[in-house]
Amino acid sequence: NSNIRQRRYNYFYRKLKIARKFTALFKICPFIKTIALANLFGSYNLRDKSDIDFFVIATSGRIWLTRLYCAGLTKLLNKRPTDKIKQDRICLSFYISEDHLNLNDVKIDEFDPHFHFWIRNFFLLYNQDKTYQNFLKANIHSSLLDSAAIYKKKIFLDFLEKMAKAWQLMIMPPEITKALKNPECVIVNDQILKFHVHDNRREILKKYEVKINQFF
Repeated sequence: NSNIRQRRYNYFYRKLKIARKFTALFKICPFIKTIALANLFGSYNLRDKSDIDFFVIATSGRIWLTRLYCAGLTKLLNKRPTDKIKQDRICLSFYISEDHLNLNDVKIDEFDPHFHFWIRNFFLLYNQDKTYQNFLKANIHSSLLDSAAIYKKKIFLDFLEKMAKAWQLMIMPPEITKALKNPECVIVNDQILKFHVHDNRREILKKYEVKINQFF
């Protein structure tokens, strides 16, 4: 009803204010190309007790250093969500690299309704070199980008990237390593870091198919 929509509208702007403060800190990292709020289904539809989901696009070959910076910073500031406290905490559960903008391989089905709504409901907070526009072209218009920005590899940064990856894999929580067996939930590689341990897209797809069959 209208009262619920008004409350959630207020919740959204409170969380947006927090998100912008953290975006100002995150964009200091030279490897971040795009930052957006994710999982915004419906207009300004956020619950009071929910955390704040970020979607991050990193420079090619620097996804692990990017995650180390962002996750490490929120950990130091005690703003990571926990099982008991999620309200207004910073959830960094989805990173991709600039050389893997097309996410067709993440979809659970050729027609994944959750995926299409998810893509269209990002709230852009930071963008460099039209990376976000290229991301939308690669997914909404289903056109693979043949050319990604080419960055001169530096041996020292490559070494740090490998160290960041090895260390983060070593300390990864058990619930994430266990969920690796289900690639629909958790994806961990050098182009995509997706940590949705509880992925309900399959359930949404089934409900969607039931509704379609009822109407037609």
